[in-house]
Amino acid sequence: MATTASGAYVALTSEQRALVDSLEENSDQLARWGMLQLLLQPGMEEAFLARYFGERLDAKLEDFHMRLIDTALNESRGLVLFPAQHGKTTLISCLLPILEMIRNPNVRIAIIAKNDDEATAIMSSIQSELEQNDLLRQDYGPFRPESGDPMRKWSTTFLSLRQRTRLGKEHTLAVFGAGSRQILGWRTDWVICDDVVTEKNSATEDQRAKHVTWFNDCVATSPQKKVAGSVAGRITVVGTMFHPRDLYATIKEKANSKGALVYKSHREDAIRDWESQATLWPAVWTWEEMMDIRASEGTLSFNKRYRNEPVDESEQPFREDHLRGGGELPRGGRHPGCLNKYRVMGPGGVEDHWSIFQALDPAVGTGKNSKFVGHIVFGVDKAEPRKIYIVEINRDQLTVPQQRDRIIETHLKYPNMMLSITEKNAYQAGLRQIIDEKCQQLGIILRIEEHTTGQNKQDPEIGIPSLSVVTENAELDIPYGNPESVRKAEMLLEELIQYPFFKYSDLLMALWFGYLKSRSTIGVYKSFNRLHAKSRYRPPAGRRTIRNPYFPYHKAQAPDSI
Repeated sequence: MATTASGAYVALTSEQRALVDSLEENSDQLARWGMLQLLLQPGMEEAFLARYFGERLDAKLEDFHMRLIDTALNESRGLVLFPAQHGKTTLISCLLPILEMIRNPNVRIAIIAKNDDEATAIMSSIQSELEQNDLLRQDYGPFRPESGDPMRKWSTTFLSLRQRTRLGKEHTLAVFGAGSRQILGWRTDWVICDDVVTEKNSATEDQRAKHVTWFNDCVATSPQKKVAGSVAGRITVVGTMFHPRDLYATIKEKANSKGALVYKSHREDAIRDWESQATLWPAVWTWEEMMDIRASEGTLSFNKRYRNEPVDESEQPFREDHLRGGGELPRGGRHPGCLNKYRVMGPGGVEDHWSIFQALDPAVGTGKNSKFVGHIVFGVDKAEPRKIYIVEINRDQLTVPQQRDRIIETHLKYPNMMLSITEKNAYQAGLRQIIDEKCQQLGIILRIEEHTTGQNKQDPEIGIPSLSVVTENAELDIPYGNPESVRKAEMLLEELIQYPFFKYSDLLMALWFGYLKSRSTIGVYKSFNRLHAKSRYRPPAGRRTIRNPYFPYHKAQAPDSI
């Protein structure tokens, strides 16, 4: 009987539910046959899965599941970057192949899993459904060939349905492990690549190159072309990225001779929205559970497995263990991290003797696609001038007047405000002017300086990466003492940890040029003479030279030491 209490059944439309209910109640064989054929039609996939696999699906199919189904069944070349533990393998490698085989027993499907063991496990799961799912067998079976059938084989790596009439070496379904050369020359109508990218085959540049070569030589050539001008079969690639330049990245960028992308691709993110704390699959994963995984595995691992946002750690200037603690300090000992659980964001976390700075990385617009404004407020203790105490973190979409008000209101909020810094760019040429006009109206004086960013923000010496020495030496203090502080801190931490691959760098930009201005304002840098005593005297070389008037130039006068 159908599992009418399952989440998958409850989520069906009224028309789909009526069809499933009719199959339960109608005993007329001809009418049942017609309804069963209707259940196999395109657009009825959700009803088919709910009727026969409702208990296995348990929760209802969400929009992101339906997008996966649509790509798999309707796109000749599809790439779906999918988060771990969100029902990917169950759908793409187990249930949809069963539907496709029942629709067409003569189809040739190849499933490529991450290794041989996973491939045989997938085959075992499919065979169990075909043999032990009583409702499925009653409506469309039996599926297993009769014993001794020479045409239709059934093993741990391939199977042919009893209903198959097509002759040939390829079976209805075959499974392979990633990297297998056995698929070379194996003709198919549909190739499914499920998690074929792993940590091992994407770890080095050489391994990534070999993996791409295997895919191009063996997988991409497997679908059989039938008609001139048509696309050969279907290839559906589903998985989780492990490296910014792994096989999935190569597939995503693959273009034909006219420059059009070959694969239709989309990415599913386990975090639907940070601000509202919404997950992609709330019926299974709560926000708290996702954050527990993030805290346990670390931001980089979490973003890779659940958000498909991998980074090349060798190119990262900011280490997560320097920010969260646990790494090694340059001078030895365990790194304490940069998170202060005894301090909170806002005026309550400020000491009276600190000099306060604010920095704003401006942008224009409040629309959905507008850029964000990064705003950082931090304090500096003159007794310990190299340490930065974060006071406020804000990343919002603001109009120019709102940015002006943010600067002025923050200035008035902190009596010890020493300097406000904004980036000077083409978008915000008038920001300084409207700030000055507003200050005149209010009768206040606000010390503000503009920072001009050229092409050097990526420069490892003077750009954003130069802040890595601050985190490495635990000289960045980030409030982490209450939930709101944690939420704000995580925005900055995410930009730091994933730089330069993260989609936002607004807070980092503000912190960087605010840091530069504060160094020169506080007077951290001291002048000193770089000339060693023994290098002060140089015998005349027979050419014009510039002489330092503060030091003697006769050998007899040159001091031995400073």
